[in-house]
Parts: sequence; structure tokens; C-alpha cells
Amino acid sequence: MTVCAQVGFIVNPVYPWLGASPDFLICDLQEESQFGIGEVKCPFAKREMSLEEACEDKKFYLMNTNSKVTLKSNHPYYYQLQGSMATLQPKWLDFVVYTKNSLHVKRIYFDTEFWETKMLPELTSFYFDYLASKVHNKI
Repeated sequence: MTVCAQVGFIVNPVYPWLGASPDFLICDLQEESQFGIGEVKCPFAKREMSLEEACEDKKFYLMNTNSKVTLKSNHPYYYQLQGSMATLQPKWLDFVVYTKNSLHVKRIYFDTEFWETKMLPELTSFYFDYLASKVHNKI
């Protein structure tokens, strides 16, 4: 696995009212689709804990199921990751979470159905029905 580059804000080429700013681009020659993106989180409030200990907090964005730490699919970070993948169009993303006592890297794959049926309609509605109308009313 090789970190290729850092990036800034990228506008979605199909839906230009959406965009993302992943932490880095990555190449993994073991993957069929070799290029992915990465996102790093360092939970300051949990910095002295292991991630297993942090998962004991039900409000934390990771959960520990059968000794396996995973991101909750209903957490805003999951939405952020899927939106980043929809914008840059890789098939996967490495989600990195670390504290002073733990490092967790989880490969998350793009969920086309989730994006097309849940996220895209909600984000589009928010933009056109709320945000754009607020800006238009101020002009």
C-alpha cells in the first residue's frame, strides 16, 4: 500500500453542487481497482484509550462486534466516506482511526445502492430545496 498524494477539495464531476476533501489518495496493487482514497480520524476525547475501550461508549462512531471494530453505518462519518467515494469514484476507501494506544485501518467499499437511493436524493433535495433557495432569496 502506497500513499500517493494529498488532495484538496474536489467537486463531483456529475453533481457539481457536491464535493469532497479526502485526506489522501492511495494505491494498493493487491486490489482489482488499484486506486482508492483515505480518511483519518483521531478522536481527541478518546486519545488515551484503546479503540476497544472507546467502543464501550455507545455514542462513539465505532462499535466492537465479536472483537471486530467497525464504523457504524448510521454515523455521519459513514455518509462522509460514501460521499467522498461518490465524488472521486474509487471503489474503496481506507478509514484510519488512531489513539495513543491503538491504530485501526478498515477498508470500506463504495455502496452504490446506498448512494443512489439514500444519499444522493437527500443531498440534492437539501441543496436545491433549502440551500440554493436561501441564497436566491438574499440576492
